[in-house]
Amino acid sequence: MKKILSFLFFVIGISQAQDLIPQMSHQLVLADEGNGKVHFINTANQSDKWSTTCSNRDLQLIGNNRIMVSDNNGSGYSELDLSTGTVIKHVAVTGINNGINSSFRLSEDVTFCTQDGSPAKIYKVNAVGKILETITLSMDASVRICRPTAKGTFLLGGKTAGMIYEFDSTGKKIWECNAGGEPYMAIRLPDGTTLISNGYGGQIVRADQKGTIIRKFPTETDKKSDPEFWSKARPNFFAGFQILRNGNIVVSNWQGHGTGYGSSGYQLIEIDSAFCKIVAYWKQDALLISSLHHVLVIDDLDTKLLYSDRDGFLQPFSNSVSIIPTHPTLHSPQIQNSNSQKRIVLDMLGRRLAKTSPSVYLVRSMAYHETSSRHVLLHSIKVETSDFASGRVIPSIYCGF
Repeated sequence: MKKILSFLFFVIGISQAQDLIPQMSHQLVLADEGNGKVHFINTANQSDKWSTTCSNRDLQLIGNNRIMVSDNNGSGYSELDLSTGTVIKHVAVTGINNGINSSFRLSEDVTFCTQDGSPAKIYKVNAVGKILETITLSMDASVRICRPTAKGTFLLGGKTAGMIYEFDSTGKKIWECNAGGEPYMAIRLPDGTTLISNGYGGQIVRADQKGTIIRKFPTETDKKSDPEFWSKARPNFFAGFQILRNGNIVVSNWQGHGTGYGSSGYQLIEIDSAFCKIVAYWKQDALLISSLHHVLVIDDLDTKLLYSDRDGFLQPFSNSVSIIPTHPTLHSPQIQNSNSQKRIVLDMLGRRLAKTSPSVYLVRSMAYHETSSRHVLLHSIKVETSDFASGRVIPSIYCGF
């Protein structure tokens, strides 16, 4: 009898674990490789949606209410109207006709496009697709999603199973990590660690600055803690992902090439920032979706601005830096924080621009106060502490003048 009761409690516990995981509530732009379409859907109101036939892989919010989509089977990239899905324009990269796997932009005038090959290449192109610079990588690389880092380097997978690499601006390999599976995408965090989706490994991986694995999720132990969820989720191939401002990770779970995979698995999974549990999932509409390989969560983003995940989580990005002095009658703020060590001002690349004593300078609201574990963001008289790993804003404090 005790064994029977124990078994029943175990089954009930598993059922409750599945029931406690909600479906996610986000506004999403989705790259559907299976159907060859890009979709927008508001999961809180699923009548709020559109779909556009478009070769796709990479996605970026580029401002002026537009989305950039890399032309995985063609010659460059497309720009879509975020409100309607209408293709505003397609830009072909000069001389390229066999696929641009990834594209990203750090300014309105310049786009980086990457191409598979032996060796692989990264092209820097202007607004009409003219190649301004070619970075030839020092080894063969399997380019799926390429991401820049704050140091001006590039993260992308290699043709050797399990490997993710970092290349400098000359194409030289300067870092590597064996993340297992077939790495699809990597993002460098401000603390120097790297998040990696490892494809057929069906995991998100975190690696330290030496390339040593810190954590993988889900492990077999994680799956055994909720077998019902994972059997339904069917973690097949973890592909494109996004780090949200609260540190959670939303990852696409690709199910296969071509049509007919819409009923397979949970194709979006949201993982907590501690890599310990599933926060939410999305069971896709099989009549709309076949197989997702990238996702862009746009809940609270200002669609008029260009966003980049170069520094970890998505944030507005600008190459231009303006230094604005504070009001001349104000004195330097005294930060009410006993852990504070020194005050510095950084630009978007993390470069120190000016000392703030006796005069305080704000760099497009990007002045920071340095502490042992966090940077404090100065907005005129308001100071917000921001978690360095995820960018999560912690309750505000104020500086006195």
